[in-house]
Parts: sequence; structure tokens; C-alpha cells
Amino acid sequence: MTPDELSTQEALKVAQEIVKLNPGWIIIEGGEPLLRDGIWKILKVLQGLDVNLITNGTLINSENIERLKDLGVKVMLSLDSPYPEVYERIRTGAKFYEVLHNGEKLATQGILHSINLTLSKHTYKDLPEMFSLAHSMGAEMINILGLKPCEEYQNQLLSKEEYKTAILSACESANNGVSFFFDEPFFYACLEEWNIDLPKPSKQSKILTSITTSCIFGEYMFMEPNGDIKPCTFAPYVVGNAKEEVAKVWDSMKNSDFLAKIKSPETRTGVCKTCKYLDKCKGCRSRTYALTHDWFASDPACPLSNI
Repeated sequence: MTPDELSTQEALKVAQEIVKLNPGWIIIEGGEPLLRDGIWKILKVLQGLDVNLITNGTLINSENIERLKDLGVKVMLSLDSPYPEVYERIRTGAKFYEVLHNGEKLATQGILHSINLTLSKHTYKDLPEMFSLAHSMGAEMINILGLKPCEEYQNQLLSKEEYKTAILSACESANNGVSFFFDEPFFYACLEEWNIDLPKPSKQSKILTSITTSCIFGEYMFMEPNGDIKPCTFAPYVVGNAKEEVAKVWDSMKNSDFLAKIKSPETRTGVCKTCKYLDKCKGCRSRTYALTHDWFASDPACPLSNI
């Protein structure tokens, strides 16, 4: 645990408050959530909700699989490359084939919801091979995640041209029974602009059936280990702390004039302001802020920003 991490009792109280809010979905992530003290007690409290757990796969064993299955938890397995040397360079200390084997176990037991792949300059060219690996593992879906603000962010962020390559590659590769969800607000706008008719993912869950295709900044809560609550996983903006009543923080978010301004497409500047797909996209707000220090600027990574 980090020094300021919520205690198990505090985390259980938060879980009970979340149950009362009855959210459409919950994602438990880390770090590695299976290392967290009290994780099984927390998952027990959340049982009955649409709970998804993101794991690096190193702690997956027969006992943990049974416990996750009994609790109704769906697993997202982080696997950033189909190549052992690339994967083990990205995730120091991880063993590719061990994780692959554990993923097959999850798939066999029917709780492997998806593979999570984060796009970077190391990984975006390997999507066809990633789809083949997912198929051989027994995974039915890949969540393709755009790299968001982190260490070495600007050095690994895809250019507009590289994003276009990744989108086209994913669409061409999803033909072997493995569907995908491309977690970028400009994705569906790109499909429309490029006249690509893509079937929706076959393995649906509430997390993949958002009421909007646009950036969901402020439409959900992200909680840090210390309880800080943000309007986006990658936003450098804290709206409250879970040591307060979670429902009150959520109400504060929904009633925030500042967040409403950030979320509104009418506040966009630059290329986004005149884009015909603005309402469907709105541009990733956290990425835009990280790159421009302006909440309202155009998304610098958008492949359509030159049309």
C-alpha cells in the first residue's frame, strides 16, 4: 500500500456507498488490484453490479479464478504486445508466456471479458498479430486504449497519421471472431468520414454501450488509491475525496459549472469548433489539456483535424 492509500475499512465504506449509487459499471484497476489488501471483501460488497477487473495476469491462478467467477467479476487482461520481447520490455519483470497461459485459463472459465491493449509507438503496428493472439487465447474482444498522459507521454503518443493507421488496421483485423472497442472519442467520427461500416462488438457489456460516442470526461468518476475523485482517469483535476460521502461528490460533479463548460462542445476552439463531428466526438479533454494546457482547445491527436 502507498502511505496515503485508503484503509480496507475506508475502502469497504466507499464500496457500500457506490452500491447505493447503482452505477452502470465499475472498473477495478491498479497497479495490480489483486495485490490490494481486502480486495476480496471489496468485491464481495460490489457483487451484483457490473464489475470489471483489470489485471496484468501474473496473480491469476485456479483459486483466484474460482473466486472471481463466484463473485461475477469479468476480467480484462492487460497485454500490450503479441511479442514477448516487446511485452517484457514494457512490463519489467513480467513473463509473457505465463500471462498468456493464465489468460487461456480465464477464457476457459468464461470470465475473460477482453484483452486491454494500450497504443504506443511500440505497439500500434502489431494489431493484426494481436488479434490473432487473442483468437488463439480464446478472447472474444480487444479493448484498444489510446495512450493517455503518463511518464514519457509525448514520446510515445501516436501522431495523427499513426492513429489513422491503427484505426484502419483494427478494422481490417477484426475478422476472425475477435471484435474490438476502440477507446477514442474520434473513432466513430473517423469511421463515418472514411465510410467504414463496422459491426458493433459481439460481447457487449454496459461499459461498451455508452449513451455517447464522445469524450466521457465528467460522465463518470475515477478514484485514486488515496480516495481523490476525478472527472477522468487522466485529468489533473480533483473534485473531492471518497472520505467524504461519494454521492455528494458525484452531485457536486454533476452540478459543476466548470465541468459543464469543459464538457460542452460549444466551448471548443480551433479545428474542433467547426468540425462536423464535434457533437459525436468533442475530443479527448485530458489529452488535450496535457498537450496544450487548455481545456477547450482542439484535440491535437485527432486524425480528422486536417480535413
